[in-house]
Amino acid sequence: MAATQYNRYEDAAVAQAMAWQSGKKAKPIVSSDGKVIFPFGQGMPRLTCSPTRACDVELEPGEKARQIILGDKQNWSWTGAESIEKGVTVAHVVFQPRDNNVESNVIITTDRRTYHIKLYAPKDEGVYLNRVGFYYPEDLVESWESKIGAKEKAQARNEESNLLPAPVSVEMLDYGYTIDGNASFRPIRVVNDGEKVYMEMPDSIRSGPNPSFHLLDSQGKVMVVTYRRKENASTGRVHFEVDRLFDKGQLVMDDEKVTITWKKAKKAGFWNGLFGGGN
Repeated sequence: MAATQYNRYEDAAVAQAMAWQSGKKAKPIVSSDGKVIFPFGQGMPRLTCSPTRACDVELEPGEKARQIILGDKQNWSWTGAESIEKGVTVAHVVFQPRDNNVESNVIITTDRRTYHIKLYAPKDEGVYLNRVGFYYPEDLVESWESKIGAKEKAQARNEESNLLPAPVSVEMLDYGYTIDGNASFRPIRVVNDGEKVYMEMPDSIRSGPNPSFHLLDSQGKVMVVTYRRKENASTGRVHFEVDRLFDKGQLVMDDEKVTITWKKAKKAGFWNGLFGGGN
């Protein structure tokens, strides 16, 4: 068995979980106190025991064993034990053969998962593996993704709150716009504060040219209107400000255009618009 020595088990588990996430196979690691830690779900670990060397399987802190199923009850025995680590109970299942040159398997069901482990007692006592535990690459990755997702949502809320240059009364915000067109400069959202219209633009607008902006009256006549381009220094997000309210306008560049129409419905409100209720 190839195992790598680490000073900190946590560092090794993170490194192996990252390798697993990239498509590689996670490997067993060895903690500084000599415990061999297997990646759960990456194969069937084998414990090497003897009549004078019991094998200790440590479960995840807080995990509870439900059932222990031995393949060979005649030549193998087990007992349960508990320890406390950092204030959390750790369940142990200790195995011991009654003779040398025997092997079997065990299935351990818990309140979290099911373990499949090989048990082996060599003919001659020598190298043995008597203390093992597990780390959980899939759980680590899910935890990272959950944290990243929460971070991205928080960042998005912060960026959206920066769409407006100054605090505005909630009652004054109106996200009641439809956006038609699939050009690369299609706004992400449009909002007005009762005086001005703000268009949050996609990332593609950062390095590209700016479209022109036209107002359309009820007869379809076009009036070119200037706007201000502003960029958030911390996020890099770009938004356009138009210094007047309008019923219908168009962003135009070459042969592409995006039409923005104010529905003038009941004001959507800040939180409704923030989570997608406006567009």
